[in-house]
Amino acid sequence: MNMTLQEKISLIMEQMKMEYEKPWNVKVVRRRFETTSIEQLEDGDEDDWKRPISILFIGEEGIDAGGLSREFFSLLFKTTKVFEGNTFSVDPQLLDSKHYRLIGKAVGKAIISGHPGPRCLNHHVTQYILQGQEHDFLNIQTKEIYRADAAKAITDIEEATTENINAVFDEHIALLQATGYSKILSSCNKEEAIKTLKAYFLLYRPMTSINQFVEGLKIHGLLEILQQHPKEAATFFNKRSFPSADEVEAFYIPVFSKNEEEKAEEELVIYNWGKCLKNI
Repeated sequence: MNMTLQEKISLIMEQMKMEYEKPWNVKVVRRRFETTSIEQLEDGDEDDWKRPISILFIGEEGIDAGGLSREFFSLLFKTTKVFEGNTFSVDPQLLDSKHYRLIGKAVGKAIISGHPGPRCLNHHVTQYILQGQEHDFLNIQTKEIYRADAAKAITDIEEATTENINAVFDEHIALLQATGYSKILSSCNKEEAIKTLKAYFLLYRPMTSINQFVEGLKIHGLLEILQQHPKEAATFFNKRSFPSADEVEAFYIPVFSKNEEEKAEEELVIYNWGKCLKNI
């Protein structure tokens, strides 16, 4: 019987728990989360990364039964400089320090720990990570381009006429040259220039960052498993416009009555509400 993606991921966690009695205890300060979280991850040795992770926010009560880990990874993905818009940043210092690889390992650890993943990347980057595929960039919508100057250049070239195309070329020549496009813009090659701009800013510009990130995803053999289930795995990376049922339930924390009869009714309400959210 073939195992599903989630079953394979759950098996990794079970194997970690069987092999290691003690978890990797990561302790962070919420007020200095951006620095303390990275320091803790960087200080983790090879053996630590093989263990189940357990999070402690110093100064706060709570045992990590899954909720603190989810919160930790959500904050990490929100504060990291690795992601930029709907793709990856290109930072020489972060590349030199292998920071993209570190965050790749953290994303892998998050997925194995039950986190839904960063879910902030465009479809083209996700497809490259999971299938090594590149798609036709010409037909994507300009709104997918996260950089305002690149989006404006694409729109201006699309709308350029024979009368003003030279002026449009002069205005955006620096961006075109940055992509490696060396032709003089004309009505005959407008589509080629637009495709080049879209491909560069969605995928090719951060390619070195992406490849380093992918190296980190190999933790616990996870990358190979994700690539075996590309459609399901894409949900960990793709940008989403609405929250999941679990995220909504996690956001609203109910306060129950002290009266046991009233509490029993309230618990049933919360249970039915959760079922309703999943249906939605």
